[in-house]
This record gives sequence, structure tokens and C-alpha cells, in this order.
Amino acid sequence: MEDFDLSLEYQRQAALQTMRVADPDNVELIIRELFGAGSSQWTGWDQQFITFVENNRTGTLLYGSIGDHWHFLFAPAAKAGFWICARESMTGKGLLQPQSVEILTEVAEQRNLFPH
Repeated sequence: MEDFDLSLEYQRQAALQTMRVADPDNVELIIRELFGAGSSQWTGWDQQFITFVENNRTGTLLYGSIGDHWHFLFAPAAKAGFWICARESMTGKGLLQPQSVEILTEVAEQRNLFPH
């Protein structure tokens, strides 16, 4: 098994242990707090993540962590989501790749966290 495969398996297991249904209101607060940790200015890029939460508010939002300050939020019905890494005074964020969404969807199904 490649090191990359081991890393993916570690991430899958971490997601399996931490994934839970997210309250949209709490998620917005967490996002604002995490994004504010790395910059003093709110940007359109930052707003896109709040808009994602607003657009998926009535569906299921799932949140979890894969360790080392890496977090994810995704909407299985939308087949989309994003990641956040917040460490000390640095933050990073981006859209989940299709492979990540697929893996997280499998984990969510395994945990029975959203209706089929």
C-alpha cells in the first residue's frame, strides 16, 4: 500500500469518527471565526462559503474533521462542500474535489446521516 493510500485511509477513518449533522447557524459562526483567524479582511472568496451554507440550509449539512486542524463541511444532496485548515494565525480554505465528496458521501451513508 502506498503512503498516499495510507493517508486516504487515515482520513476516511477520521471522517467516520467525527462526521455529524451540522446546524447551519452554528456552522456560519464557526466559519466566520476560523476565517477571521488568518486575515483582517472579509473577502468575496470568504463570502462564497457562507453563501454555500445559506443555499444548503434546508438540506443536510455534514461537518467533521480529519485531524491536524483540517475540517470539512459538505452537502450530500448538492454533491459539494469545502475544507478549512486553521492553525495558529494561518487559515486555508477551498472547495472539495469530486473524489473527496464521493468518499465523504460513502462515510455519511455508512453512518446513516442523510436520507437516500
